[in-house]
Amino acid sequence: MIAETADLNDFENCATPRRYLIGFFVWTLLALLTAGRNHLTYTRLGYDVPAVTTLTSSFTDFYLWALVSIFLFKLCAKTPIEKPHLWRNLSIYTVLSVVLTFLLGIVSVPIFLFLTGGDFAELGNIFDSIVFSPWNLYQGFITFWATVAVGHAVNYNRRAREREMRLRNLAVQLAEAK
Repeated sequence: MIAETADLNDFENCATPRRYLIGFFVWTLLALLTAGRNHLTYTRLGYDVPAVTTLTSSFTDFYLWALVSIFLFKLCAKTPIEKPHLWRNLSIYTVLSVVLTFLLGIVSVPIFLFLTGGDFAELGNIFDSIVFSPWNLYQGFITFWATVAVGHAVNYNRRAREREMRLRNLAVQLAEAK
């Protein structure tokens, strides 16, 4: 009889409420830090931008990324960046980084305008100045690749723990067989 073997299926249920709460905390912290930095930058440059505006902008951006991160974590589990499909999967992530960065930039503008009571008549001008700004593209790409890196780190750690658990179970079976 095998004494106290761990169940490998425990690792399949990675989406626990605790993990969602940690994710919510991390994305909230990123939004607050970015809003603070943006507000200080605007103030230093002489722009009079209310703190509520920078907070709303940052929370809109990062909470959209939080929703997308659930999809990205699942994608990381299914398409790891490793051999034998390294270049194929890397290409998938590269294309997806461009698409998601632009898509979330486009989606965030109307949400931001709705939350701040902005003028939707200026939507075209805002798209040009916000969605295609180098800063927003940079922030989107960095956010995408950091999220993918965390997703892969979590999956690689999970797989390492699974291997350790299998080794322990085999060691117990071998000891009982003797």
